[in-house]
Amino acid sequence: MPVQWIVGGVVAAVTGLVAPAPTVTPTVHWAQCTRDDVGSEVECGTITVPIDWAKPNGDTISVAVYRLRAANRSSVKGTIANFADGPGATGDIAFASLRMLSPDYDLIAVDPRGVGGSSPLMCDIKDPKNFKLPPVLPPTTAAGMAGLEADQAAFRKACGTKPAAALTHLDADSVARDTDYLRQALHLPKINIYGHSYGTLIGEKYLARFGQHVRASVLEGVMDPAKDRRRFVTTAAAESEAGFTAFDRWCAANTSCALHGQDVAAVLRKAQAKAEAGQIPGTFFGREWSADGVVQAVQLNMDSHRLPTLATQLAQLAEGRNPIPDHGGGPGDLPQSVPYTDPIVCQDFALAVPGPAEAAGDLAAERRAAPITGYNTNSSQYTALCVGWPGTAPGAGTPARSTSSTPALLVSNAIDVATPTDWAHSVAGQLGDKAALVVVDQLGHGGSISVPGCGQDLIRRYLDDLGVPAAGTRCAS
Repeated sequence: MPVQWIVGGVVAAVTGLVAPAPTVTPTVHWAQCTRDDVGSEVECGTITVPIDWAKPNGDTISVAVYRLRAANRSSVKGTIANFADGPGATGDIAFASLRMLSPDYDLIAVDPRGVGGSSPLMCDIKDPKNFKLPPVLPPTTAAGMAGLEADQAAFRKACGTKPAAALTHLDADSVARDTDYLRQALHLPKINIYGHSYGTLIGEKYLARFGQHVRASVLEGVMDPAKDRRRFVTTAAAESEAGFTAFDRWCAANTSCALHGQDVAAVLRKAQAKAEAGQIPGTFFGREWSADGVVQAVQLNMDSHRLPTLATQLAQLAEGRNPIPDHGGGPGDLPQSVPYTDPIVCQDFALAVPGPAEAAGDLAAERRAAPITGYNTNSSQYTALCVGWPGTAPGAGTPARSTSSTPALLVSNAIDVATPTDWAHSVAGQLGDKAALVVVDQLGHGGSISVPGCGQDLIRRYLDDLGVPAAGTRCAS
């Protein structure tokens, strides 16, 4: 669930204006793709769905949809619906990986609400006063919290969807229902589903509502729908600590590590001290360097394939050098309106911290779970980011369940600082015999679908033959 402030790519020209209530028969309106980054073989279209699925005859929005058909029509094995990650990724984001993994399947997807061509959540940043990013960690004083609330209120006024009513219906359950509307429109009795990261949450909602239409489901980098705020941040903090420990051990064992032979935790503390003293020039993606910014930079590189980069960058920070290219500029150099998708999370999880005392309690609990790194910046920032935004949708916070006759295949890396393996184990427990969990012995955020090896082989075998791995299956890196 990586945080995305400005989602790259061209926003599709689907405005999502209010339209008549949907017809009895679901319909896809196909048209030429308007995004330059969509593959030439991908078909683009729209479906018209209720803004509020609890009011099926109420006002509607237009949702962007995609289809990529298998080249060999005589050997099509079925259809895979992709649930986009992010939040902020468009529905077609995993088509290339899925096509390489399973070339004999048709692929379909929707743009999640608030993203791309589905009533995108946009923020007007012409006035720099409205362009103030929330802090990575929420304030722990009354004055700080009051300042955050004021900043968020100003920011919130500059953001919205078209139509405005869609803003409170961007949740994962609504996206799951949009996807089933697409399934009906395409006359597909059953589909397979694949979700990565935040897409696993949509997949969990789909399995709960429409599992009878699911032949097979792969959820990789698993979100836990039942995590409350405190457990959300503390389990993530513990995973970040485990990631840093793994990095420390790698450095000790590899002479290629820029910090080989050094006390890596001490280097981290030195870099944080430099940042707090204002001794690191430039910014880190728009924010002045700070102690939590250093932790965030470290955690963004917590991947088995990026450990050499992590070591080099941490060494540079400890020397007072900025390892991240500083693009400079400010709000005046940005477009007048930009997409902002992070608040979608606030409708699926009750993460907004209610006050400074709770913020202090969260931080203390995180530091107990992570004595060296202190917290997980990716998860903790939502407790500040969600302040002032629409809260949870009906049904948010409920455990995962499935009505599919086939157990879902859950895939988690052994250490994943974006979606901790604790979350995957928790969801496996919630689903019981409706799930099989595979743990891949590597550090990073998902990736088995596109990386040759045990994890990819198990996913392919499961999709093709419904071969469910045995309980406790673990893949070597």
